Amino acid sequence: MELYDSIFSRREVHNFKNKTIPYKKLFSILEAGYAAHAEGNIPSTKIIIVETESLRNKISAISGHNWLSSAPILLVVCSDNGNLKKLYSDKDVNRYGIQNSSAVSQNISLAAREYDLQSAWVSDFSEKRIASLLNIPAKIQIHNILAIGHSDQHFNKKVQTFAYARTFYEEWKTKKRADKTFPLIKKKHIAFIKKINDKVDKKLNVSYDNLVRKIGKTIKHFK
Repeated sequence: MELYDSIFSRREVHNFKNKTIPYKKLFSILEAGYAAHAEGNIPSTKIIIVETESLRNKISAISGHNWLSSAPILLVVCSDNGNLKKLYSDKDVNRYGIQNSSAVSQNISLAAREYDLQSAWVSDFSEKRIASLLNIPAKIQIHNILAIGHSDQHFNKKVQTFAYARTFYEEWKTKKRADKTFPLIKKKHIAFIKKINDKVDKKLNVSYDNLVRKIGKTIKHFK
């Protein structure tokens, strides 16, 4: 899958199929994750793979996100900041650790698309309870949990552009150059994004369309 396809076809999924992920694919995705940029070229991210149903259920209950247990794989993304502390202040260490974990997590989410997998990113949970459950040492920070699996959701087609609204020039909230140049490229830019979305939409809906062909259209499909 091309990079732009991966980026624009990534969705936040809360409903996964009961389908295992082969380790060959999983570790290929993890390698892509660990290839992410690390502040000061000091990798700090460590990941715990959770696949047993009992542990997935417990993590789901702790986080308050019941849908987490439907994912065949949960990746608990942690940070061991020991080496960062040798070079940076405590404030910088915490910031750099989070940045490293975020970069790894984003790479994982995008790499998962190579195998037609989707993901979800959860950061609101009791770090202390997760640490106790998985025997994570106190010195290790837990930054987020990634749910990975085959999507069991149907996605509506979306064409969205954010670059103009969220980008400034030279200083905060300055759009003078954007006001001059963006109208000239807006049509081409939107056409480009729409082309990608059309391509992505076909890939996202292929499993849904196959299901409809198998079971036939129901009343729900005509609503």
